[in-house]
Amino acid sequence: MTTTPDDAGDDLTPEEQVLADAESIAAGAEEEVVLEGLVAAEALAAERLEELQRSKAAYYNLEQQYSGFVKRSKADALAAHDRGVHAIVEALIPVLDDIELARQHGDLTGPFVSIAEKLEATLGRFGVVRYGEAGSRSTPRSTRRSCTRTPRT
Repeated sequence: MTTTPDDAGDDLTPEEQVLADAESIAAGAEEEVVLEGLVAAEALAAERLEELQRSKAAYYNLEQQYSGFVKRSKADALAAHDRGVHAIVEALIPVLDDIELARQHGDLTGPFVSIAEKLEATLGRFGVVRYGEAGSRSTPRSTRRSCTRTPRT
């Protein structure tokens, strides 16, 4: 059976004692270097985690801004469409009045009858309805009802 310096205890020669001390110091230094590396790695991981959290927060904020932009854009587009329809209908009201006057006087004949009917039907899709016939009584209720826009289908 062979004996090692650990087994021998005090029976070490001075050279063996120096070697044992050197191995002990090397093991301690190696352990210290590993711990320093571990501490550095933990610090780097914490730094990267903080960067990741900041990036996620920035992404979330950007996503919220984009979502708000899309909602505003859709609302603005719908409002612009409604303003455009309103402007066109408002510009065509005198034409519709002239068509109705021509119809009442019998001047609306030939192909213009079908054109007038198509124009009135097309504007009807946008909620334009005729009201206030000559001789009809206007009440606050009928006026309120006629001014209320009907939803598009």
